[in-house]
Amino acid sequence: MEVRELLTSEAEEFRKVIESIPSNEFSVTCQLHHSYPFAACGDSSMLLGKYLYDHFNIDCSYIAASCLIEGKEMQTHAWIEAEGYKVDITADQFEGVNKRVVVSKDHPFYEWYEPKIIRKISEYFPVELISSYNRIVSEVDKMNI
Repeated sequence: MEVRELLTSEAEEFRKVIESIPSNEFSVTCQLHHSYPFAACGDSSMLLGKYLYDHFNIDCSYIAASCLIEGKEMQTHAWIEAEGYKVDITADQFEGVNKRVVVSKDHPFYEWYEPKIIRKISEYFPVELISSYNRIVSEVDKMNI
């Protein structure tokens, strides 16, 4: 399977799993406990990145960025990058993005963001997300039986 196809299919499945789990089953320290996809891009990206690393040995970069549009400088967003592709399972929270999952090398949405934090998932995964990660993976495993 081509890398883009793998990233797309896994990201789509991962998002479906997140949406299938009641929000109160995620740790209160996880953004998914409060809302999804709204204001949940950071933790969602970290969780997906760890899943891709653990299950496919794809070491993604976590990107946290600030908006460059005048008047929206305080707007932030996060996604992961792998094999030259931006992989985003929360971009549809923003006006003008109608895809539930974005896997793209050149989607115009990202031109409006300047990366502020870039981290390899293999080098950093927040301990407070481990229980939420385990909850998601257990559900993915059930789907794949």
